[in-house]
This record gives sequence, C-alpha cells and structure tokens, in this order.
Amino acid sequence: MLAVAVAAVVAACGGSSASTVTHDVTVTVAQTVTQTVTTTTPASTVTSTTTTPASTTTTTTQQAGGVPACTAARLTPVFLGSNGATGHVVLSFALRNRSGAPCHTYGWPGVQFLGTGGAKVATSAERTTSDLLGSSPARPLTVLAGQEVSFRIVVADMGGGGGSQGCSTATALAIIAPDDTATMVVKLSAAVTECGQATLSPLLAGGDAVPGV
Repeated sequence: MLAVAVAAVVAACGGSSASTVTHDVTVTVAQTVTQTVTTTTPASTVTSTTTTPASTTTTTTQQAGGVPACTAARLTPVFLGSNGATGHVVLSFALRNRSGAPCHTYGWPGVQFLGTGGAKVATSAERTTSDLLGSSPARPLTVLAGQEVSFRIVVADMGGGGGSQGCSTATALAIIAPDDTATMVVKLSAAVTECGQATLSPLLAGGDAVPGV
C-alpha cells in the first residue's frame, strides 16, 4: 500500500488579504500486483492394447476334469418296466455304467421303437422337460461306476393290436446315448402298441424317471 501526501490549498474569501491553509491529507491507494504463473505439462500419450485370443469351439467327449462321456462302450441299457397312467403307458429305461470309471452325460437319448425282427416302427418322441408325470429338468450328470441314469417314454394307450389306425407293435427300443452315435438295443418285457407319437424325458439321476420310485 502507498501513502501520498496531498497539499490542499484553500483560499479564504473576504478582505484584502488572503491566507493559505495547508492540510495534510493521506490517501490510500490500493496497489494490485498480478502474478501470472505458467505451468507447462509435457504432453503424455498412453497407448493401451488389449489382445483377445481367437475362440475355437471343439467337440469333445471329455470334461475339463478328464471324465469321459457316457457312450455305448461304457453303458448297458436296461428296461425297467411299464406303468399305466390315465390312458397312457409309461415305459422306463436305464443306462448303467458298466465301466470301472465315472462318465458324464446330459440331455436326451435318441430312441427308435423296433418291431418283429428288429424292423423300425413309426417313432416320434417329443423331447420335453414336462409330461403327465410332472417336471423333469435336464441337468449335467456324472455317473459313477456301477450306477445308472434313467429316462421315460410316455405313449398313448391305444388298447389294441398293432396295425390299427397306423399303429405298430413295438417289442424293443433302440437307444443312442447323448454324445454318441452307436446304437444300443433293449427288449421290452411285453409288446407295446406304438402309434408314432410319444414324449421323451431327459436323462435323470438314478431311477428318478421311474414312476413311484
């Protein structure tokens, strides 16, 4: 801050003489100092590169843990029996792990009804997770040595012999396990009238597909 003394001259009026009065007046003048600070930041360039490896999809018969798929070479098909249910016949089957090691499976088997002499008969099994016996969700399954998985087929009970209205008599069932192409055949304990329409459950743990078990 700066202090400046200013002399003020006041002229007195009247008479022939003049007197001069001097007053000291202090005036405060604000001094503004502007400081400019310049900061220079070097340009910085950051390059980020992300490399994503190509994804390859392969079909394998082994899980990450080395457990092989349940194929015909490891399985024995078994007919578990039949039950009547509100105008339908429920046929239950199992695939038993006869190997000495665990195997894994998931989903629906392929099925084909067979008639006399092994001839194929009309088969149209709708894959479903819900039939007249209830809900049966598909789940990945590990089948230990000596254990089994099961599935069921529900067909309409036509109450007659084969050949009626396009129906045929089935005496056996051909089965193809998921993740496999080889066919397994199991005989039925009693002939079943098959008219080309049925529902098929997924593979279930143990005997879960068997009614009443």
